[in-house]
Amino acid sequence: IKYDNSIVQNPQLPRKVEDRSLTVFTDASWQNLNGIGSTGGRAMFLNGGGKSFAVHWAAHRLRRVCHSSQSSEIMSMNEGLNDAAYIRTMIHELSQVWIEAEMITDCKNAFQALTKTTAPTDKRVKCEAQAVREALLEGEVKRIRLVRGETQLADVLTKRKTNPTDFLHIVQTGASLEQLGY
Repeated sequence: IKYDNSIVQNPQLPRKVEDRSLTVFTDASWQNLNGIGSTGGRAMFLNGGGKSFAVHWAAHRLRRVCHSSQSSEIMSMNEGLNDAAYIRTMIHELSQVWIEAEMITDCKNAFQALTKTTAPTDKRVKCEAQAVREALLEGEVKRIRLVRGETQLADVLTKRKTNPTDFLHIVQTGASLEQLGY
């Protein structure tokens, strides 16, 4: 396979770490693994200076059986929070600065369970949701944003027949999430 490195650019992030932020896209596909489980995925981008740089992405079978799409989405959010905490801590250890992070989801049902007064009925999902709420209250993430499904960058990690164009464009060029409408 011949690799064309002419399209890959290193994004120039601002020198001041305080001017950087982390965006975490999380997504899940409920019961998509032929009766053995659901898939969770997350993609993380370091932003600043009009550029975004993909620093981590992953997808795998969720560790527990999920009884709803809401539970799989919230479980995936917790995994995204764990990865974001690791990245933020590494940056803090190097710079002594805590960068802000925001989380992006396309699941309205999970978003409402986390940001409104209605709680999930399943006890395990309540615990998972509380962990996300606590991260929000403690400032581990500045906010959780709800986006339309077609603008969820992590979809390419959890679903078939999704368009990876935007995800690959950001990875290859360092294009800003804001410039692409995220």
